[in-house]
Amino acid sequence: MSKANKTPDRIQAVWNIHGGEVGIDALLAGRTKIVAVSQLGELKKGAVIPARTKKFVPKTAFKTRKEGRWSSPNMASLILPVAKPIASVPEIATHYRKLETQTREWDIMKEYPESIYRDIRVLLAHMDSLTALQPSGEAEGDLLVENYAANLFFFVPDVNKPRGGFVFIAIWDSDGSKWYFSASPLDGFVWPAGSRVFSNC
Repeated sequence: MSKANKTPDRIQAVWNIHGGEVGIDALLAGRTKIVAVSQLGELKKGAVIPARTKKFVPKTAFKTRKEGRWSSPNMASLILPVAKPIASVPEIATHYRKLETQTREWDIMKEYPESIYRDIRVLLAHMDSLTALQPSGEAEGDLLVENYAANLFFFVPDVNKPRGGFVFIAIWDSDGSKWYFSASPLDGFVWPAGSRVFSNC
């Protein structure tokens, strides 16, 4: 605590929170510990996406101006050219968590490592399947459809190089009646409370 923050009120607050002298002694002796409050809500089960037995072609599924969909220039230039077709995709049991507070990308992935996809093709197939279940922004489904609410999917190919990854965003645009897809390099952006983060298992 900085000198400026060592006010009697703050010190008394910390003292009270930890139960006075007995609690502070236990903390200093290592018998209790401070646990950070979770920034993500509880894990929710969503739809089970059936296995794809036919080839999935990301460039076709996320065509820049496909009817009912719109892909950002980042998707078109950075992602789709390198996201090769995949012969099949296994069944995926959808899970997700809500951001309870605005949260930095690194903190989301640290607390919810299951949200990290290692295969960009599987991520795109999952995102494609989920939006196909709510093609017209239907409220019933796993994806948020409140106007411009963010549905997030994280891709990190190398666990030792998280800055080489991307966050994918699926947003329902109620004004244009279409799904908007974008991808941005991971850089520690802070996502707003209420956003929903999806996992790959």
